[in-house]
Amino acid sequence: MKFELIKEMDKRFNAIIDYYGIKTETDALNFGITFLEWAMAELKNGRGIASVDEKSGKYCVIDFPGIESEKIAKPILRLVKSEKKEI
Repeated sequence: MKFELIKEMDKRFNAIIDYYGIKTETDALNFGITFLEWAMAELKNGRGIASVDEKSGKYCVIDFPGIESEKIAKPILRLVKSEKKEI
């Protein structure tokens, strides 16, 4: 699969790879797809995605604008499941 990122997104993608020491762009993309698949399944099952401060017990729910919609979530989940393969 080949694709091009807009310049700003390419900078962000490479910054993440560098910062976290991810070995390849493929590894980063696989992680992103896996995370998206998990997040979409959680949202579909009525759960929220949150960042939790274990010390205080406080949490912050992450907003996925537009993704909560079944109209958007179902096609994305189908795409992720049907296209799931090694890159």
